[in-house]
Amino acid sequence: MENEIKDNAEVTKDANNNPAEVSADASAGNAGQAGSSAPAKNSENKEVELKGQKPQQDSATNKAFQNMRKEHERALKEAQRQERLKTIKEMHPTNPYNNKPIEDEYDVQEFLLMRRIEQEGGDPLNDYSAYLKKENKSRQAEQKSAEEQKRANDEKVTNDLADFAQKYADVDVKELLADETFRAFADGKLETRSLSEVYEQFLPIKNMIDEKRKRIEQEATDLANKKASPGSLSSPQPNAEEFFTKEQVLKMSADDIKKNFDKIRKSQERW
Repeated sequence: MENEIKDNAEVTKDANNNPAEVSADASAGNAGQAGSSAPAKNSENKEVELKGQKPQQDSATNKAFQNMRKEHERALKEAQRQERLKTIKEMHPTNPYNNKPIEDEYDVQEFLLMRRIEQEGGDPLNDYSAYLKKENKSRQAEQKSAEEQKRANDEKVTNDLADFAQKYADVDVKELLADETFRAFADGKLETRSLSEVYEQFLPIKNMIDEKRKRIEQEATDLANKKASPGSLSSPQPNAEEFFTKEQVLKMSADDIKKNFDKIRKSQERW
């Protein structure tokens, strides 16, 4: 198992350093609603196509996709906020306009506004209330604009998912967004690219990982078959301990390996 994890990590690293642009055959249809059978799903998608409409994703999938795209942005903004707070606290441990210590984000905002008042020729103390009222009105306008932008982004996400569902009807979007390897690859890319574009770039990585996993599983099967001896009565029986040694596993019969496969996999981590 350890070798498999290392192999997959190397594959992901190599592919990220040399991302391949690939295209996939587009297949019409919905990615599927929970509980729907494949034949019914394909039939519904064909009917939708005939009407010239895009299949719709359920709200839970839309929300998962939106959260994934916003996760990177939130982390970036928080890192910037923390860095700014740290820098200002180091340069100005105390607000020079009211002699109060700068300890949190509110104190930082207060200091920055007072400094701007001074730069604009005002009195940081006497004019602070008027400036703060003006700032609040400005924030309300910004919030309204942000809400409008959010609605536009939500609509864009919905259309993006519908487009993906048309091109990759056989891909479960929820499983894709829950895939840690895909999430790591897509981090920061979905802000400027569609889900279909990012997935097409991810396909070479997915294919290489799948191929390596299949090869490792096949090698394990071949090893078990090679060590098997029909009718053998001399192979050691599994001990009562939690783990096997490498020597014990090599002496096991195919039946013993199959019977203790999970325990053997755990034991391999200690070899």
